[in-house]
Amino acid sequence: MGVKNRNIFKCIIENITSNPYVFSMINKVVSILVGIITTSLVNRYLGSSLRGEYAFVINLVNVVAVIGNLGLYQSYGNSKRKNMKNQMEEYLNIFSAQALIYMVLSLFMVMFVKSDVYIVALFLIPLEILIQQLGMIALVEFIKFRQTLNMIFIFVNLLLTLLVYIAFSPNIIFIMAISIIKNMIYIIAYIWKIRYIPNPLKINISVLISLIKFGFYPMITALLVNLNYKVDIFILKYHVDNTQVGLYSVGATLAEYAWLLPDAFKDVLFSKTAKDDSVEEIIWCIKVSMLFSLVAFVGIFIFGKLIINILYGSEFLNSYKVTCIIFLGIPSMALFKLIGPLYISKGEQKFYFYTLLLSVMANIILNIISIPLYGVEGAAMSSVISYSISGVVFFAKFVRMYNLNWYKTIVMQTNDIRIILEKINRRKTYEV
Repeated sequence: MGVKNRNIFKCIIENITSNPYVFSMINKVVSILVGIITTSLVNRYLGSSLRGEYAFVINLVNVVAVIGNLGLYQSYGNSKRKNMKNQMEEYLNIFSAQALIYMVLSLFMVMFVKSDVYIVALFLIPLEILIQQLGMIALVEFIKFRQTLNMIFIFVNLLLTLLVYIAFSPNIIFIMAISIIKNMIYIIAYIWKIRYIPNPLKINISVLISLIKFGFYPMITALLVNLNYKVDIFILKYHVDNTQVGLYSVGATLAEYAWLLPDAFKDVLFSKTAKDDSVEEIIWCIKVSMLFSLVAFVGIFIFGKLIINILYGSEFLNSYKVTCIIFLGIPSMALFKLIGPLYISKGEQKFYFYTLLLSVMANIILNIISIPLYGVEGAAMSSVISYSISGVVFFAKFVRMYNLNWYKTIVMQTNDIRIILEKINRRKTYEV
């Protein structure tokens, strides 16, 4: 009986790890649970004021990293479709040269920066760039390894944060140092998996030129995506104090955890749409994400104050209203995340770009108008509207392109439950 039970357990584990959707969902659920605990420690460690300053600095790092990236990695899925020769080696050589140049620039700029926080940020930027690039390769080539690595580092991040929380007095630099340590280990792990040591001196100039040409729109697009998430923080910084920014960042962070499920599907869809359109897969992911979004909003609306108080303490209770408002934008953000990979893989960067440009312009204009009038609540509503613009436009084109019924594409039907169970089970039987 013991051998039979072990065989059944082994088959169940194999079934879970062989199904990209189930494994990715488990990955994101663990990310949500552990990430919330980690964020709780960070918020309690820094307090609302330092949390606001940290949010501004880390968002600035992310935006600069997107610009510095030049969008080179964005062409990887498209090159995969075209069966590019020696693709990984060519890309890795270019990425390593880029990282080396940026590290030298960071060393040079240290002479002109007086703040210790921004000095640390300078060295974090090249690592963030390289991580994004290696992550794209892993997403297309080794998606299960990427998901497994992410799950491991969720706990590494938690342990490092706990160590800082216990051992050090509140300081933004210690929290940023965690990111540096984590990124360096990430890079080593990816290189080990790829089994190729990049050579920054062995660059194919023609490949580099083609990557720069292809990457322009994706780079600007990625910048717009980041601004759509972060422009509110930048504008808030110049209208309210760090405490208010800290309160707002709590709502934004909780919303980011709520759309980790669409992110889980997006990772798988990016890998699939690098090969074909995968329309049925996208529709299934949309339906599940819409249902989850509804449950997430109802949950935060009813239990939000209790959750915030337990996780972050009474100091952050005033973030409840902001959190509820931002959660209204989760369905639109899910549509954007799930349909976006299809447009990128099909080479429709211009459509992707102009849609985001419209969304970001609306976000900036609305934030400039609403923040002086309504503070953090105005910023939250501006974000919801901007998310809705990009999500609705992406969805409308998707429905029209494939001649779909919009209602049946977005709302879960009775028959969909059976399909979900089949996808989870993958029609496997457990032999004993």
